[in-house]
Amino acid sequence: DFGVKFNTADGAPAREHLTEAVYEASLRLDRVRMAATAAVEVVSATDDYVALLAECFDMERVAAALASRVVVVDAMHGAAGPAARRLFEGRATLVRCDPLPDFGGCHPDPNLKWASDLAAAAGLDAAGRRVAE
Repeated sequence: DFGVKFNTADGAPAREHLTEAVYEASLRLDRVRMAATAAVEVVSATDDYVALLAECFDMERVAAALASRVVVVDAMHGAAGPAARRLFEGRATLVRCDPLPDFGGCHPDPNLKWASDLAAAAGLDAAGRRVAE
């Protein structure tokens, strides 16, 4: 699905059957055609994103909260990986924080079906219930 996220007319995230259909169709693409030649400027939004998060959250309190917990941040090879590194390096275990065009062959939807390894690392079963230790 090329990392494009979209909401339905009611403002809710697209239902899984639709995102799954888009993802499956994307696996069959072997080329992309563009109707016109256009200049493309690639920019990094990491600085702006990290600054925005710092405005929204008290990062010192977040850091203090993380210090007493085991935290795993899985960016699933998505675009937020570099920001996750900047925000959580040394404070959490970072997994798959290198953005890859194909999400490293993983499904980019972070739910229990597609992120079962992350759920297991958090001590949860496939239904999201805490696994007894």
